[in-house]
Amino acid sequence: MPHRTAAAADSQRTQAVNPQDRTVLRLPMLLLLASLILCGATALTLLRPETESRVYRLAAERFLAGETFYRTEPKAFSYPPFCVLPYAPLVALDSTMQRWAWSAFNLTLFFASLWFVSAMVFPISRRGEAKRQAPHWLCVLIVLLLAGRFLASPLEYESNDVIILALIVTFAYLQAYARPKLAAVAGGIAAACKATPLLLLPLLAWQRRFAAAGVFAAVLLAATLLPDLLVRNPAGGAWVNSWYNRFVSKVNVGEAPKVKGAWIAWNPHNQSLVGTVHRLATPVKPTAGRINVALGRLEGIPLKLVPWCLQAAVLAAVFCCSWPKLGEHLAPHERPFLHLGQTSAAACGMLLLSPMSSTQHFCALLLPIAFIVVHVLYRRTRVWSLGCCAALGLLGPIAAQDVIGSEIADPLAAYGGNTLITLLCLAACCKILLTEMHLPAAAAPAVAEPPVETPLRAAA
Repeated sequence: MPHRTAAAADSQRTQAVNPQDRTVLRLPMLLLLASLILCGATALTLLRPETESRVYRLAAERFLAGETFYRTEPKAFSYPPFCVLPYAPLVALDSTMQRWAWSAFNLTLFFASLWFVSAMVFPISRRGEAKRQAPHWLCVLIVLLLAGRFLASPLEYESNDVIILALIVTFAYLQAYARPKLAAVAGGIAAACKATPLLLLPLLAWQRRFAAAGVFAAVLLAATLLPDLLVRNPAGGAWVNSWYNRFVSKVNVGEAPKVKGAWIAWNPHNQSLVGTVHRLATPVKPTAGRINVALGRLEGIPLKLVPWCLQAAVLAAVFCCSWPKLGEHLAPHERPFLHLGQTSAAACGMLLLSPMSSTQHFCALLLPIAFIVVHVLYRRTRVWSLGCCAALGLLGPIAAQDVIGSEIADPLAAYGGNTLITLLCLAACCKILLTEMHLPAAAAPAVAEPPVETPLRAAA
């Protein structure tokens, strides 16, 4: 007993940090992040050609000029009307400064997303360090290695998917720390930016968080109508009507989207379920950019029935992972990990159920990859979980075009490499949440640890 008391005292002295020391430690980190953002934005602006930012700039310029920005052109702006607002303040700058500011904004949200995910797994990894398991920094490094290819894509292509990632991560973080209404605000804004985060709304209702679901719906409605309060739609009606008529109304459930200027049915970059099933069931003549990967031919109702069944299975898996009473017995420090897993399953569902999921959208895999890695390192290491991590490494960073070359990477994409990764992540999240999270974690260390004052301060 005396030995244990002395050990507890040593542990408290080791982990207690003076508030002034926290500030001193935090300042160099903030300076480092600021330097990375400034240097990264400069490199992306000077070394990379302009890509998606050109589409956002043109849409923002037309919006501010009172013109319609939903047009039929080679590269159309196909997002909900709220998505035009983040780029609108940059229109006053010249094109180079616009790209720099946009890249800096995306990098800021990128680091914020990493930080929030790190904060959600910190309570478990801290106890892992106390038991001499993998240190927290090693966990973060493995997650970055496995998810790096997906995280780099929206930064390279200057897409707005980092905004949606940051909002979904914020939703998970606020859910984890018992702020469901604030989480609903983040979720509502994410759904106003892109339709697929609407999946979070029925999940809130399924978990009996009806007040949060009401906040979600109200924020979604307000954000969607906000562009109409700023600039009148010259076509008449609300901007969301123009978006619906131009794009959404032409997409049929269970079919690969085909809208002139936005999407084509046979598209190797579309890694959603309907996109991959369409390629695997539609033989094509091999040409430049088209690789025949068809396993057979399906037409008519059968071609729709297969995606419908797969989508129903994905939706059922996501709702099972969000079972209201799941993990009720968990220790307080494991609750954030539970919510991370549930939002991870929802993120996989968004990618798979969307009619169009391009490469940049898969930055959302940061959530399930972090969830799986933390489970392997700090809770229970299983053969299947190690195999899952190995498959993620083979299909993720190792399968990048810069590593294996276009001769292998292009057919892999046509066969649905990212679709397979997402299905694998969803299956792993379901396995962990439904069969592992109801079990108590490994025995806690013998010494008592000082409580975390706040999640934000602990993560710092």
